[in-house]
Amino acid sequence: MTRPTQSEQATAVQRARAAAAAMKFHKAVALCDKGLHMDEDDAFVRHRLYNKRGAANNRLGQHTLAIADLSMAIRMPPSSWLSVYNRHSAYRSIGATKEALQDAELTLQLGCPDVSWDDVDKLRREEPWIDPARVLGVAYVLANSASMQQNKLLGDSHGLST
Repeated sequence: MTRPTQSEQATAVQRARAAAAAMKFHKAVALCDKGLHMDEDDAFVRHRLYNKRGAANNRLGQHTLAIADLSMAIRMPPSSWLSVYNRHSAYRSIGATKEALQDAELTLQLGCPDVSWDDVDKLRREEPWIDPARVLGVAYVLANSASMQQNKLLGDSHGLST
């Protein structure tokens, strides 16, 4: 695999953003996939690609995939309220009120202008409804993505490529 230039990676992010702005979420996901498969060490760019793909998957109703991607973005520098806010939205979509509340509180701490303490209070009063199958699906995807990321890191540290 050839190493992309920084401009190729940045172009993938810009094209995915443009596709999402045009409501072409499937295209945005595909562009992010392509960008994430480039051999690139720039954590900031990978963070943006995971965030953009997670947001697009959320808009497509693929909330479990969105939560997994957004969780990956949150683990990477830089810490961004946008990834947490997007994951908050995905958790709300599956009825995971407790997780949505935690992310809403974190977005406030990170300076998100789109969430207020009134929103957090409303969320605290909501009847918690959680579809166990969806939550288990989220747990499975998160565990697999963490395992795959760990295997990739272990493989990279031993000079192996996947």
